[in-house]
Amino acid sequence: MHTKDFARTLRAFAELADFDRSHELYGFAGFIEQGGDETVFSKLKRLSPSDGYPPRLKDSLEAIESGFRSAGAVKQAKAVRAFQKLFAGRPGSNLAKFINEISAPAHSPDLSALRFKRANLDLARDISGKLVGPDLDERSFQAIMKRLSSPKEIDTATLGLIANFSLRNRRVYRDRKMALAALEKHFVAQISRMMEGCEESE
Repeated sequence: MHTKDFARTLRAFAELADFDRSHELYGFAGFIEQGGDETVFSKLKRLSPSDGYPPRLKDSLEAIESGFRSAGAVKQAKAVRAFQKLFAGRPGSNLAKFINEISAPAHSPDLSALRFKRANLDLARDISGKLVGPDLDERSFQAIMKRLSSPKEIDTATLGLIANFSLRNRRVYRDRKMALAALEKHFVAQISRMMEGCEESE
């Protein structure tokens, strides 16, 4: 699904909603289509999870996802579901603050740091892209973790960079164990939330 199509979808549902809910859907639709037409997953790569979110908008997106899934529109449902990872933190934020937070640049690692001198940048970007991709499931995650656990295949500097890229932070991971534990904790929680969402929509 492209951003223009997604924005049109949100506006169509807004026509059926009450005033407050429709206002949020219209506002979010306007934000989604900013910057030209692209796939929703390309858009998501430039966005960051929030510290807080408007619960009514989250509920609206969950209802739209459920509607798509019930109609057999699996690709569309996945696209809507992917946006829900932005709804982190605590409920209670307003739409304007939420949009400002998810639009803020992520804390990218300092690639000039000495610890990254020997890191394989292309490999780090490739693997972290898979870790944050919309199709990540438990099986593919475990396969990636098995690969990351091998020092012969992924050196420590590259592993630390993968953790920074995937978790969007600048944390210094002193050893392989710390980096692997951080990835495990984050993505196990993310996969669990995704599975719970799928179960609720069935």
